[in-house]
Formats: sequence, C-alpha cells, structure tokens
Amino acid sequence: MSLDTRNPCRLPAHRRRELELSRADLENALFGARRYCLVQSTLAIPNEAGASFRADTNTAHQANATFQAGASAPGTTYADQYWWDATNQVLKKRNQANSAWLLASTFGTRDETFVISRSSNTILGLSDIGKTFYVTGTFSQTFTAAATLGDGWFCFYRNDGTGVITLDPNASETIDGATTIALQPGEACRIACNGSLFKTQGRVGGVTGSLAWGTGIANFGTITKRKTADQPITSSTTLTNDSDLTFPIAANEEWVCTIEVSAGSLLSTTGYKLAVTVPAGATMQATAIFNGDGGTSGSGRQTTSGSLIISSAASAGNSTGTFRITVWILNGGTAGNVTLQWAQGTSSGTALTFFKGSQLNATRVA
Repeated sequence: MSLDTRNPCRLPAHRRRELELSRADLENALFGARRYCLVQSTLAIPNEAGASFRADTNTAHQANATFQAGASAPGTTYADQYWWDATNQVLKKRNQANSAWLLASTFGTRDETFVISRSSNTILGLSDIGKTFYVTGTFSQTFTAAATLGDGWFCFYRNDGTGVITLDPNASETIDGATTIALQPGEACRIACNGSLFKTQGRVGGVTGSLAWGTGIANFGTITKRKTADQPITSSTTLTNDSDLTFPIAANEEWVCTIEVSAGSLLSTTGYKLAVTVPAGATMQATAIFNGDGGTSGSGRQTTSGSLIISSAASAGNSTGTFRITVWILNGGTAGNVTLQWAQGTSSGTALTFFKGSQLNATRVA
C-alpha cells in the first residue's frame, strides 16, 4: 500500500516523527546559520499580524541574545544598551545619556587568548583591551590612535627580555607626557587610554624591577653595573665605548651617575682619554678626577657629549690609577644610552686596561 507523504496526518506516528525530524534537519541546514549572523533590531514591536509579529519578536530576541551584533551601531539606541561591534571585535555599552558608546569589559573581544608573547611589533588595537603582553627583543611598540581606542581602553605590558622596548603612540600623541617612553628589561605596567593620550601605572618613578649587581636592571630608579672582565685597548687613541659601563635612559628623564674606574698597567706610557656620550638633545655636566699611584693627578669638566673630560698623553710616574667620573643628565625627547668612552692618550703597543670590578651607579631623580 502506498502512503501519501504530502499529507503528514495520514502517516503512521513513527513516520510522522521521522518526517518532523527531517524537516528540523532541513530547517537547521537552511536557516541555522542565521543564528550566527549579524542581527539588529529596534526592539520596538509594532502592531501587526501574527506571523509578522512572531518574526519581529524573534528578531528582537535574537538581537538581544547577540548584543545587537553588527558592523555598525544599531540605528535605534537606548541608554545602557550593549552592542557587539563586529568591525573592531569588541563589546560596547551605551552611556546613560544615550550619546556615546563605551568599551564594555575586558572580555568584550571574541579572541580567546588573553596572555600573548611577542618579539616584534604588532600595533596595539581596540581588540587588545584587557590583554597581557610579555615581550622580548628590542623594538618600538606602536598604538592605534587614542581616539579610535577610546576612553577606557587598557592593556598590561611587560618587557620580559634584555632589550629596551619603546612605547610609541600614534603620531604626536603622548604617553606619560612624552612622545615615547622606554620600557627597560624587567619593567611592567598597565597602559590606559582616555581617548586622547596614554598613561602608565605601575612604573615606580618610571622604572621597576629588581636590583641585580652587574645586570643593569633598574630598581626604583637605580642602576648598578660593573666590568665583568679586564678590557684592554692597544695602539689606539680613538675614543671607544666601554663594553660594560653604560645604561639606557628614556625621553625627558633626569639622572645622576658616578663611575669609578681602576686603570693601568703603564699609564706613564699609554696615557688616557675619557669622555661620556648621552642621547641627542640631552643636557649634561660631567667632571672627572684622576689619582695615580706615582703621585700624579688630574681633573676636568665637560658639558658636551663625546668631548674629552680629562686626558693625558703620558701620566708621568704612574703605572696604575683610579678615575672618579660624576655625570648629571637631563634628557630631551630622544631615548638612548649614557656611555663611558675612553682610549689611550698616546698610541702604544702597551695596552691601556680598564680593570674588572670598575663600576657604575646611576639614579633617576626625575
């Protein structure tokens, strides 16, 4: 006997259930994707016929369930309304005056990874709200424009490596009042945006971390470094950067520094030259005092980066000696390094050596 499947009421119960399941599967295949589409509604249901009323009600419920998801804001808005901004992939909330959209929460983004490691620049964007970044290397971290990120955007950022990370907002926008700041090794902070500029929180005097002898990691504005091995210079009167006695400073920072060097082994032959370099645009004052084991001494003063503070073609009667250099630096808008430079006063095959244990102590004062 044939069955008329066009009229489900004439089918046996088990066939009707099969047909209903088939219809459900077909509906899901045809319309299931709609559950994940971008759906928005005015949320105001008009007086209308039953089928239209049901369709508009379902759309309103779906819009509420998906936070009015859309590439642009809903056309009709309400105070405290939520909107899933599909363009920027963040959740936003209408302010109580119903005049602007605010970033809603840390978990507003669709991303499922909130702790991120990176070793090169990827611009920080709106969808990075609330994320934590652990970075290594030496590079400039750029930012989307503050107006785009908006008031309330923030992230957490840690320099987990040994290089310097430069935080570089968009165009002329500032962070902590400067166009760039340097995040030193071990330094971490919260970066917050108010829609026009950026501020950091957690940088104690601009520098955080733990003091470690000889590593140059900053702690409450103090850096301590030492020469880990003897460093010789032979047959050269050209100023050379010391391999250990150097430290980084960020834009607009003010530091004081003391460097103590033990040198030899035949200063009466090699002589000596000393200078200090600072970033372009920085103001500096440096003084140096020398005392030799043979009784000869000397001193000098300099305010120009890379120019001689003290020198001697041959330090008469001295085999070894000690230098004490004090430096004050008021940096301009360019981050960089403060570095001791030195060379022989007279070119000689006898090495001028700066001995292991010579040290540098620097403190940030503003």
